[in-house]
Amino acid sequence: MDNYLQWITDAWNDLDKDLIAGSFKSCGITVAIDGSEDDQISCFKPNGAVPEAVSKLLQARNDEMVAQLLDEIDLGEDEENKDYESDASIEINDINEN
Repeated sequence: MDNYLQWITDAWNDLDKDLIAGSFKSCGITVAIDGSEDDQISCFKPNGAVPEAVSKLLQARNDEMVAQLLDEIDLGEDEENKDYESDASIEINDINEN
């Protein structure tokens, strides 16, 4: 048993660290959350299981980014306009008289 464990340890240590890191990327396990490594995911490659899914992932990522930006804009406007009544309406009669 010890011989097998030593063989596994030796084999693992002989592997190039970039090869190990690359193998995780091809499975979609990565630290790049910005999508810059999506092309390395095996199932998204042209001959992969779902090559069209990379565009769906990109669209979902873009939708999320837009939603976050809209939330930030809403929060900023609320903070800027906290002293103003934003729902004030104009009377139609006032406009017609002028």
